[in-house]
Amino acid sequence: MTPKARRVRALERVVAQKPVAGLAGHSRTNATATNKQAISRLPANELHDRAFRFRVAFQQDLMRRPLPKEEWLKPEDDVRYLTPLIEEVAKEDKERAYWDSIVVERKAV
Repeated sequence: MTPKARRVRALERVVAQKPVAGLAGHSRTNATATNKQAISRLPANELHDRAFRFRVAFQQDLMRRPLPKEEWLKPEDDVRYLTPLIEEVAKEDKERAYWDSIVVERKAV
């Protein structure tokens, strides 16, 4: 990752307040069909971790206080865990669209 990209990512994290809530990179994604499909393909342990992060963030929001600084998500622990799955789902959707658009012509006998 280039230094400029690293700075932009750090700024995104500060603006989004993800470390304060304890949410990882893909915890706050739009609920598109591709993202929903990718989330459904998560391994059980990652799905559990994601649910736990949401639960902690929701609890902290209800109490109107941020997580203690030592519990914030560190930048090196912030992994874009959905990216490979989203790319896989998008590739499958593209392939499905290709095969659905094929026109089969009958040979004249």
